[in-house]
Order: sequence, then C-alpha cells, then structure tokens
Amino acid sequence: MRLPTKILLLITPMVIIPILTIGISAYRLIETSDIARAAAETASLAEQMQMRLRAAVGTAHANLELFAQSNLLYRYVSAEDDDVRYVLLQPSLLRQFTSYQQAYPEYFEIRLKNAHGEEEAWASTRGHASARTIQDDAFLERLRASPDPVLHAFSRDPRTGELILMIGKRLTFREPHLDPITAPLVDRGYLIMHVALASMIAQASAALRETTGYLITDGEGSVLFSGLLLEGHQTLDLEQFRPLLQSVMQGSAVSLQLAGQTMVAHGMELDEEFLLFAAYSMAGTHEASRLLGIQVILVTLAAVMVATGLLFAVLHYLLVGPLNRLSLAARAIGSGDLDHRIDIASKDEVGLLADTFRDMCGNLKDSNRQISFLAYHDSLTGLHNRSMFREFLMHAVAHARRNGERLALLFIDIDDFKKINDSVGHPVGDELLTRFADRLSDCLREEDFISRSNRARLGGDEFLVMLSGVKTPLDAGKVAERIAKPFEGPVRLADQEFLITASIGISVFPEDGADGDTLIRNADTAMYHAKRLGKGDYQFFSQELNAAVLERVQMEARLRPALERGEFVLHYQPQVDLRSGELVGLEALIRWDQPDIGLVPPNQFIPLAEETGLIVPLGLWVIETVCAQIADWRARGLTPVPVAFNVSAAQVNRPGLAEGIAAAMRAHHVGADMLELELTETAVLHAPDQAIATIAAVAELGLRISLDDFGTGYSSLSHLRRFAINQLKIDRSFVKDIGNDPDDAAIVSGVIALAQSLGLGVIAEGVEDEEQRSFLLGRGCELGQGYYFGRPEPASAIEKLLRRQQRASGDRFS
Repeated sequence: MRLPTKILLLITPMVIIPILTIGISAYRLIETSDIARAAAETASLAEQMQMRLRAAVGTAHANLELFAQSNLLYRYVSAEDDDVRYVLLQPSLLRQFTSYQQAYPEYFEIRLKNAHGEEEAWASTRGHASARTIQDDAFLERLRASPDPVLHAFSRDPRTGELILMIGKRLTFREPHLDPITAPLVDRGYLIMHVALASMIAQASAALRETTGYLITDGEGSVLFSGLLLEGHQTLDLEQFRPLLQSVMQGSAVSLQLAGQTMVAHGMELDEEFLLFAAYSMAGTHEASRLLGIQVILVTLAAVMVATGLLFAVLHYLLVGPLNRLSLAARAIGSGDLDHRIDIASKDEVGLLADTFRDMCGNLKDSNRQISFLAYHDSLTGLHNRSMFREFLMHAVAHARRNGERLALLFIDIDDFKKINDSVGHPVGDELLTRFADRLSDCLREEDFISRSNRARLGGDEFLVMLSGVKTPLDAGKVAERIAKPFEGPVRLADQEFLITASIGISVFPEDGADGDTLIRNADTAMYHAKRLGKGDYQFFSQELNAAVLERVQMEARLRPALERGEFVLHYQPQVDLRSGELVGLEALIRWDQPDIGLVPPNQFIPLAEETGLIVPLGLWVIETVCAQIADWRARGLTPVPVAFNVSAAQVNRPGLAEGIAAAMRAHHVGADMLELELTETAVLHAPDQAIATIAAVAELGLRISLDDFGTGYSSLSHLRRFAINQLKIDRSFVKDIGNDPDDAAIVSGVIALAQSLGLGVIAEGVEDEEQRSFLLGRGCELGQGYYFGRPEPASAIEKLLRRQQRASGDRFS
C-alpha cells in the first residue's frame, strides 16, 4: 500500500471530517491560505528545480572535467604539427565526442576551441552545422576572464529558442617538451558543451499547472523561457512585469492588476543567473473574519488533540521508525560501512527509498574498487604505481630486517625511449611501454619474488622491480642481465624496427640503504651510471658512485651561472708546419677558471654542458671570443693565423650555428679564411638532416671544416662524402705510440694516404717528441700540434709568439 493511501486513511476520520465541518465558516480564509500555499508551492518547486538544476550543472561539470582529462584531447591540443593534429588525431577526437553524446544525449553540442578562440572540433546531435553566435563569443570571453577554470551560464539557443546550459573549461597543460614538474601551465584551448534543459522545463510546466503562469529569466531580467498565460489563453505582455521584477526577486510577494484580475506574484532564485517567477490569481478569495479565524483555530486544535495520540503511534510505526533506520543507515554509509543491512521491505515510498540506499551502497562499492585500483596502479600497464610500490617495499624491508635477509631493487629505464616516442608518436610509445611491462613478467621467475606486487611503473619509461630473499648481489645481477638484454630481434613499431634495450641500476638491502626511499634513490643513481657507460647493461650502486654523482650535481650547480660570471677563458695551442716549425694556425681550447676549485679540465665540464644544454650558449661564446681576439691582435699590429674552434653535436643538430658565426664575423670584421670549424666524428655519425644542413651552411660561409679525432668514431668514407670536409685530424691516441706500435703506425700511415688520395689536408695532434715529428713528416703529414711545439697558452702568451714570428719573418725578407 502506498504511503499517501496510508496517510489518507489516517487523516480522513480524524482531521479531514472536522476540517470539512468548519469549512463553510472558513471560506473567507481562502485568500490568506492560498497566498501562503502559493508561496510554499513556489518555494517547494524552486527547491526541486534548484536541486535538478544543480544536479544537471554538477553532472555536466564532472563530465566536462572527465572529458578534459582525456589523453587523446591532451595529445590533440599539444600537437604542434597540423598534419598530426587534423589528419591523425581529429577523427579520433570527434569519435570520442560522439561517444560522449551517445552516453549523455542531452549534451547536444560539444565544441573544442583553440587558445585564440577559433573552432578546432565540434560534434552536434541536432543535424545542422554549428553556428558561431554572439552568445558563444560572450561566453568564451567570460570563460577567458574567469579566475575559475570552469564556467557555466544559461542562454537560449538562437536556432531553436530552446533554453540551454552552456558550460566550458579552460584547458591548461604543461608543454610536453619541457620539465613535467616545473614547466608553467599554458592555456591550450577551451572545451565547451551545450546541454539541453527541455526535460527540466517540462517538469516545471507540469508542476506549475495550477498557477496562472510563470517565466524564467537571467540575472539581468532577460526572459529565457515564458509560460505566462491569462484566462482565454491570451499571451501576457511581459513588459508589465519588468518594473516589478526587482521587488519579486527580493523574496516578497507582490500584488498587481493584470487584465482586470488581482494577481499575486512570487519569485525565487534558482541559480546565480536563473530566476523562477510565478503569478497566482486571487479572484474569489476574501478576507477572513476574526471570529471565523478563532473558530478554525479551536476546531483544529480539538481535532489535533484527539488525533495526536493515535497518529503518533501509527506514524511512528509506519513512517518515523523506517525513516530513523534509514537515517542510521545513512550515517553508517557515510562512515564507510557499505555492508550495512537495511531491513525495510515495504512497497511504499519508504521502501523505494531503502532500495535506493541499497543501490547507492552497491555503486559506492564499485566506485571504491575502481578508485582504489587507479590510486595504486598505473592506468597504462596495470602495474603498481610509485605510491603502492613504496608501501609494499616498506613492508618488504621490515620483513627482511626482522629475518636478516637481503633484498635487491632494480631501477629500469628504457634506452632512447624519448627518441622512439618522438619518431613514431606517443600512442606507439605507449604500446612499447605495455609490451615492456609484459616482458618484465616473462623475465622474472617464481623464485625472484614473493608476490606480483614486486613490479611498478614510476612514470615515463622508468620501472622498478623488487627481488626478495636474494642470497648474494650476483643473484640480482642475473635477473638484471635477463631484463637488460635486447628483445629477441628488433621490435617493429609503426612500420619501423627498433632494437630495444634497458639500463638498470641495482641497490641491495641492507648494504645500500636501510629504507625504501634510500634504496630507490641509490638504484636510480646506479642506473644513470649504467647509461653513461654505454646503455643496455646494469650497474650496482656503490658509495664511490654516490660521491661521484654528488660531485656532478655540485659541478652542474656551479656550471649554470659560470658563463654569466665570466669564468670561462680561451687558451690557444699552436699548429705548426712540421718541416719548418713555422706557426700556421691555432686551436682555441676552452678552460673553466672556477673560483672555488681553480682550472677545471674540459673533459669534466664539457660532457656536463652537453647534457644540460649549456653547450649551445657556451659554443656561441667561444665563436664570439675567437673573432674578438683575432680583431684585437690585428689592432695591435700583428698578423694573426687561422684559429680553429670545436663545435658539439648539440650545436650542429639545431639551427642557428651558421647565423651565429656570420654575426660574429661581421661584428669583428673577421674573414672566413681566419676561422676553421672542427667536428668530431661522433657529431656527424648518424647525423640528422638538420646537422647536414647546418654544416653545409657553415661551408657556404667559406670556413674550412676539419674532422677531429679521425679514426676513433667508427669512421666511414660516407661521412667524407656527405660533409664538406677539408681536413682530417689524426687523434692523439694513434700518434703517441707510432714509434713502438706497428698497428698505430699502420693506422696513421693509412689515414695520411687516405687524405692525400681524397685531396684533403691532414694534421696530427698529440706530437710530443722528435721521433713522432720525423715519422709523420716522412709519411707525408705536413702539419701537427702537441706539447713538442707548445702547450695551450692564454692569448697574451700567443701574442708574444706572433710578434716573435713576425719579427723573424721580417728579418728573412730584410
């Protein structure tokens, strides 16, 4: 039996009959009661509509946040290449929008605008093209200026006149190529949804059927929807209501005359920009007399007194008791007891409410399971994330400490993953990460772990594996060796083949750390050491390695401001004619004069500068300083010799090198015949198109180009054909033992012969004695540099050498 029926059966004999008895006398109280009822009904309706409106806005808000977190949307707005964005990603994005609309039909239009407000993608279920309207532009400007990332507003669809909800979110992401933690957030666009409110309007129309009419306005008084009708179904002139709208909005009822009828208007605010206004006709109501009022009060009190006792007992059994149990159930659910039993089995509204509570418990359980999984697992690979792994590692360390056991931690990083990700795209990179996570399972054996929780993905291409109960560190090394070795053959990704390897760092409890965080940090340190030693291998952590890493961090901190502080200087090493001993050139060599530790050797800071990207501004400083020094020597009346300077792979692999050299030459009036660019073989090995274009641009300036350290970098004749090389430079490692090592002597002789056959110049570095000079000269090498002729010296010392040579030259011609 329904609850209204139960209440009716109770109320009829005890309350309705006494009220009907005095109804004839109380007819003049109708006006007062109608006004109160009208206000109460309007308030009740407003509260219901307010709840529905907030639910609609809240649901749209939550779904918009969920849509904005889409990985596909992030890749779309972050894509720099138009072909990738519009050809590869846009169709998938539109399909995703369509899937949202299928799940939520009221979201009839979804728009994506870029940071400039231009349309990027849209999906509509209305079957007509999207139209840019004044409302759209105004809403977008408000969204841009809003301090909150999400904004909603109500409007009328200019195409259909329908009341709609507009809700939008400002999309802010970090730049994908910058640091994911410190990079600033950048506006990449706006996601806007149009939500139909037709169902809510229909409910309002049905609920207000007893009123004379209603209208819905925004905060400025503009009518969004109107249902105001007079008797005879004549349309009411809305202009009569606008002067009274402000007083109605203040929550007080207002009497007014409309078409000869006395109307009582009452309005309430549904939302910040959403107002409900209702009007009631008071025809036929009269002012109640004081006597009749007293009679009504007395009769009502009598009826209430008679019915109170019985009603209390019956209602407590039928209604209050079940509601109290539902209240206790709500408290239990709120405290986390989702298994609380609700023993209400009635078929009325209370029973339906109990069923709703049970369904809510089931939904919360499912949501908690999903949230728990996402909170402790990586969504891409299904492995545990850092948070869960640290908790598991903490318990494993405590267990190992109690039982006097060892455990090992493997920090794994996929080699060259960024290059793979950049070349074939993030979706294919995600596929590689998934396959690598599966491969971890294949590489691990049952004896390597105590549960499946021993693997985790930290993020990016970094993974962790914990090995429990290892007897010796060598056991961990055997597991690492299985993981670090390449996949069985090249891995095919996006129609390209890649050789996938991993670098692994190993830390062991208790030798390398007494807690989980220390073990992770030390394994990370060992992994970077493995990468520096050549990748595709593993390294154990040691205190010496930790000290080296600390020293490296300190040096990097000193290196960053060193250029601004003027701590770098150039030394110049002579290049001479092996036959005459005449100075024919100089090589500019950079030195770091660090105030705290003195001169730092280049082999300590140059690799660090290349890794941190400081090598690019440092290289431009070298070029500028060399040109300025040549100009200074000329200003002092000297005849300078050509100066060679070194460039790194980072400089030739990005645009701007040739332009920087040309600008320095123009600024100091230095000709191309006074400069020589030296490249190492590693800088041109597997050189991308940008490097080839950069070296060609330098050659067009007229500079000589020398290939440094020739013979040490997997030399190939193809390099000599692809680049405009003028000279080969024999590495010192071959020169130092040419007197007693036949192999080195043969290599040097072969390089000289190769250069001569190709019409290239050749210079040997590292010449330290007369025997080496004579050997090189005898094989046809006419130029050399090394300590035998002079060490690298400051510019002041080179100036004296230039003056001495200039005087000697003048004496020969005098």
